[in-house]
Amino acid sequence: MLRLLRRELRLKLGDSLLERFDACELGFRRAFSRTRRQLRPIIGFARLETSFHMRPERVFLANPGQQVDLGDRVLGVLRPPVFDSPATSGLFDGRSGVLFSADAFGAFIPQLGEDVGDIPSTAYADGFAVFNRGNHPFSAWADKAKVDLVLSQIEKLQPTVIASCHSPMARADQIPKHLRHLSDLIGMEPLLGPDQAAFEAILASMTAGVHAG
Repeated sequence: MLRLLRRELRLKLGDSLLERFDACELGFRRAFSRTRRQLRPIIGFARLETSFHMRPERVFLANPGQQVDLGDRVLGVLRPPVFDSPATSGLFDGRSGVLFSADAFGAFIPQLGEDVGDIPSTAYADGFAVFNRGNHPFSAWADKAKVDLVLSQIEKLQPTVIASCHSPMARADQIPKHLRHLSDLIGMEPLLGPDQAAFEAILASMTAGVHAG
């Protein structure tokens, strides 16, 4: 994934872009030198300092609506339309047109793929709905007009790629579909997983299948 992102962004090996803080990010964090600075909101730094004793000089603080000049490109910091952490920021690279959307626009997919078009459309649409309803349960009570405003702001950026932490990359005509599909999910009931009885039934079925094999 890092190789693909560097290809899209034409990044040098040492460049570091991290949007969020949680267990999903540990692999990304280990992939970069411990001397690299990280772009964060203050809550992201606070959580990193608490968990990893990160030094202040290793963080560059930026809030949604601000821009960060990296010399060869300018990054716009934005709040994604949906997210699961107060430390989450989205990043828009004005040079390449890549939008890093963190959790937003993620999807459960049945096979590996670099591009949304690599996944069968029906399977991707189902996985998109399941992921975004399950990972962002507050979307059931969110103000749809406000979420749609954020989506329209993303559309005005005219991104060439939407890169979610949990999905293949979306390009070209896939991008309007992403925006529309996420808008359609706002206001739907949260997606609930199995309760304990259902979970035990699943485990029993799996165990029976192993023994039968």
